[in-house]
Amino acid sequence: MKLRFLFLLATICCAMPAMAQNEQNAWSVLAAGAFGRFGNEVQVGAEFPIGRFSLGAGLSYLGSVHLKDTIDLPYPNSNKYFKELGFRHLMLPVTLAYRMPMGRRFAFIPMLSAGVSYNIRARYSSWTDQYQNYFERNISGNEYDGYFRRISLWAGAAVRVSYKLSERVSIFAGVHGRYMLLPVSKSGPSIRAGNGGIGGGLQYQFINY
Repeated sequence: MKLRFLFLLATICCAMPAMAQNEQNAWSVLAAGAFGRFGNEVQVGAEFPIGRFSLGAGLSYLGSVHLKDTIDLPYPNSNKYFKELGFRHLMLPVTLAYRMPMGRRFAFIPMLSAGVSYNIRARYSSWTDQYQNYFERNISGNEYDGYFRRISLWAGAAVRVSYKLSERVSIFAGVHGRYMLLPVSKSGPSIRAGNGGIGGGLQYQFINY
């Protein structure tokens, strides 16, 4: 059932270029990366403009972090000290952006996003003051399935500034954040992870806006 759901979403994302091309006969591709305290991210995707708005779809490999002190796992230091739970995901994100030109080359672009992820693994870390008694364990396979869900839904927002190098090539930089809409934990304390940071990328436009 999970694989069928991911296949359906991927089919919808792949169909978006055709729908957007019929509407505006224009589209572009992009590659982006981001880093931050709440997880790094690498993404490839496409954007399809409709006036000043644009729809985006792609594929992301990202990390996320749960920092709250509500982790109940049978590992060392699990009931005290500092704890962190990190996740790795493959995500199919969908974005809605609004482009506000600032002169001939610059543009300010606020964005909203939603996505569904397949959660690959988790990493549990714990330590005392000044990183003493540090413990780390990767949680995957059947062990992961015993504690956490494989599918998660996300919502997010971002702000970018884009600079046009040429008629077809642009670079951009900005900040973003994402948050799980439902707990990833199957039982016990509610565990939700977040992702956020600063980043940038390169965009190539096949047909002019």
